[in-house]
Amino acid sequence: MRAVRASPRGGLLLLDLPHGANGALRERGARARAGPPTAAAAASAVRRAQAIPQTALGADCAGASVLPDLWPALAEKYGEQLALQDLRRKPREALTYAEVAREVRRSAAALDLLGLKKGEAVGVFAENGARWLLFDQAVMACGGATAVRGAGAPAEELGYILDNSQARGLAVEDWATLERLRTELPAERLKFVVVLWGGLPDGVVEGAALGEDGSGPPVHSAAALAEIGRALEAAKGPFRAASPPLPDDLATLVYTSGTTGNPKGVMLTHDNLMYQVGTLEEVVRPQPGDRSISMLPPWHIYERATGYFALARGTHVHFSNVQHLRDDLQEVQPELFVTVPLVLDALYNRVMGTVRKEPKRLKRALVLGFLAVSARYVQALRVLRGLSLDPQRATLGSRLWAAIVVALLGAIHRLADVIAYKKIREAVAVRQTIVSGGGSIGTHLDDFFEAIGIEVVNGWGLTETSPVLAARRSGFHNERPGAGDNVRGTIGHPLRGTSVRVVDPDSLQELPDGQPGLVLASGPGVMQGYCGDEAATAAAFRAGDGWFDTGDLGYRVPARAHSHAEGNLVLVGRAKDTIVLTNGENIEPQPIEDACVKSVLIKHIVVVGQDRKHLGALVQVDADALKLREEEEGHKLGEAELQGLILSEISENNEGRTRYKRDERVLKVALLPEDLSYESGTLTRTMKVRKSIVAERFGTLVDAMYQR
Repeated sequence: MRAVRASPRGGLLLLDLPHGANGALRERGARARAGPPTAAAAASAVRRAQAIPQTALGADCAGASVLPDLWPALAEKYGEQLALQDLRRKPREALTYAEVAREVRRSAAALDLLGLKKGEAVGVFAENGARWLLFDQAVMACGGATAVRGAGAPAEELGYILDNSQARGLAVEDWATLERLRTELPAERLKFVVVLWGGLPDGVVEGAALGEDGSGPPVHSAAALAEIGRALEAAKGPFRAASPPLPDDLATLVYTSGTTGNPKGVMLTHDNLMYQVGTLEEVVRPQPGDRSISMLPPWHIYERATGYFALARGTHVHFSNVQHLRDDLQEVQPELFVTVPLVLDALYNRVMGTVRKEPKRLKRALVLGFLAVSARYVQALRVLRGLSLDPQRATLGSRLWAAIVVALLGAIHRLADVIAYKKIREAVAVRQTIVSGGGSIGTHLDDFFEAIGIEVVNGWGLTETSPVLAARRSGFHNERPGAGDNVRGTIGHPLRGTSVRVVDPDSLQELPDGQPGLVLASGPGVMQGYCGDEAATAAAFRAGDGWFDTGDLGYRVPARAHSHAEGNLVLVGRAKDTIVLTNGENIEPQPIEDACVKSVLIKHIVVVGQDRKHLGALVQVDADALKLREEEEGHKLGEAELQGLILSEISENNEGRTRYKRDERVLKVALLPEDLSYESGTLTRTMKVRKSIVAERFGTLVDAMYQR
């Protein structure tokens, strides 16, 4: 590591840094604001035509049209009410709405002094916490854009992001992250480096320059940056940007997790993000003072958009992480919990594991029996209310039979709520609503959480759509609930202002409701394009007229008599994941995988079978569930016995699906020899399986499985 010494230009206040804007990056920023050429230019024009005034949405955007304007307005409205709290950082910071606005303003003043100009990008490579949000908003308050990624990403990838975004500044998680990045830093281009947590090591002076010759950018801790801003405010008054951001200005570059090659930088504007802030109240309506938990990566747009929205509603956001989520849920007991399906599955498995470990057989059998009855009850209730997706149950006869089942099982379900479900809800510790995104929810999870009385709504979208396109709606604080607001098995209706089409993947001709096809989307949330990649942008908008190719396959629920599910969207998989068997049958693996993870023994599953006679599956076994099963069986399960057990459960859950077809049978199983993880590249940071990477990495295992 090269030496760091004090810069003659350093110091907390006596900073004499270049203030000239980089011409090339200014030009890039101008292109971003106008929209990329060709296909993306058309998309931008469509967005402007579709733009909805925030006031027309009835949303609480506090009169703001760009993100940085939220904070002074919210400070005036909520003042000393708590806004942010770090549960697992040291120090364990807590900030009120007034303090958030003040710290954003002061940090923006410091960044302005350090030379940050409108249209310039700043790399932010760090994990979740209050300081991340404050820095993110300070950059935007200066008219800049944050280029974001996690601190644990490979150094080469982070270096690529700094180059692709032409970043003029950098914020990192801690000093160790900075050391790891040292060889990738464009020191001649960077105006500053900020270390968000942990401060600077002994012997390194605040404002010291990186590099042996003192020519590198000055480095500051987050605390020093705040102190610079405080002193500037005392001397000059509250900061006001010379060129504040406009709604169509670039707000952030979010880099997608590519399976091959470099990640693509998705360009999102203030308009894109404020659209989410203004419309997500259709999905869920937290009240001022409600508590929420933030545990997903902040550089994932799902976490950021829902976080901005929650704060705009006056909630108290608590920052947690996966390792401490269980304890933090118990401490906070949030009204709102935003998460991903794998966490829901973990909560479900934890409850079921606790029940199965109950030493008293009668009590164990009683709770398992209650859950089975309640699952049947909620399924019948959906049929009675016209919310079943099975067309065979959308008949008058089916609804009459469902009414009988509901009447017979209702008393048992209510008794179960008093005896068992109240305690289960206390263990899960979410008081009102779980919002799940980033993947589909298994039917068993929808049944379980509805049965125990915890509301789950599911949303769908992509990084390129900032992200939410459609979602099921919560019943809490909903003044005009609709019968089809939260149809299980779907991802709900499009948000207001967003349009969705289902088309043939090849001809792009629109398909009738009920027929699966490629889903296209258009609306105010759709990105401007990919940074510096016009070819990828053109491919994403290949349908023309601003329609974005989501890559997802799905269908709209058609109108039927005795049904209220009409118009809800159902996803069946990803176009790139479609498996073609040797008989020519096209198989979508996602519904199969969603059904199979009902087995507590299966932590992850990847269905394979491209150019094979039949389907197989790669399975990561849940170690805790396996240990419990072996205790129940009284012996250690051998590999062959375990494979047979898992294959039996896969067959039962898969063949019980509503739309099951014979060609979708899974006839072979192989157990993965190692756990899937983000570090190994087999999981995304939102814990979705990277199927193509898993299939390729374990190709030899797949071949051996089919040879058995």
